[in-house]
Amino acid sequence: NAGNTFNKEIAVTQNFVQLLPFLDRLWGFEEDSEDLYFSANLVPTNFTSSTDAGSITIGARRGSKIMAIGIAAETLFIFKSDGIYVLEGRTPSEFAVREVVTNLGLAARRSLQNVESGFMGLMSDYEVYSFGGTRDSLIPVSHNLALGGDLTKDLVPIINRDRVEQVNSVYHNYLYRMCFTENGQTQNNLEYWGKQNILLFRQ
Repeated sequence: NAGNTFNKEIAVTQNFVQLLPFLDRLWGFEEDSEDLYFSANLVPTNFTSSTDAGSITIGARRGSKIMAIGIAAETLFIFKSDGIYVLEGRTPSEFAVREVVTNLGLAARRSLQNVESGFMGLMSDYEVYSFGGTRDSLIPVSHNLALGGDLTKDLVPIINRDRVEQVNSVYHNYLYRMCFTENGQTQNNLEYWGKQNILLFRQ
């Protein structure tokens, strides 16, 4: 490590499952939580400042939880299990959230990827959508899939809903790819290719 000394950070007591830098702060959330935390300005390990750090409860209702956060078009989006929200304001006194998509959220955290148009991910109706930041831009893309010559397949009857935590995805060279577990299976065995809209069996 070229003589560098690394010290373990002990100031942060939250057990964050995702963190993103935004507005010179660090933003994150814990598992099974509806609270979004933000650090003090330019102090990414300070989540306890009484004047410059804090948390925002995102859409407190029905026990839904934050699944992921993402940045597109210089805007922070919060994906819950039953809706999509956007952060507004530039300082703690201005911070607020606005719901942009109701009754449809993110089903699998690791399905979410940044793409040219904004995001792609597996939503709570178990179809893949592209999302550009507004309700009108939310478009289902995983219908009429090609699987073994059949061009009429959708993800809904194929994906194992009890294994969505195993979903994983990547976006590379303008191609969104998502692997998931088929109904009746216990391990990921199918892969969705967004650009070609096909399903491939994984060995």
